[in-house]
Amino acid sequence: MQAVAVLGRVFNEQASVIAFEYVFTLMGIGMLACLPLVLLLRPARGAGDRHRARSDARLRIYREFA
Repeated sequence: MQAVAVLGRVFNEQASVIAFEYVFTLMGIGMLACLPLVLLLRPARGAGDRHRARSDARLRIYREFA
């Protein structure tokens, strides 16, 4: 009877590992499928000035420490 219990635990462990691998694979495929959508993103209207201000601030900080 103990052998049956041990086999049951081993089967449950293996089933869990296989299920985790399956979900991990599906999540990876989903991420790769959504990756091209990044190319369709555009900056918000009026975001150009904020972006320029941030990059100017970064340049000033960089020049201070360089």
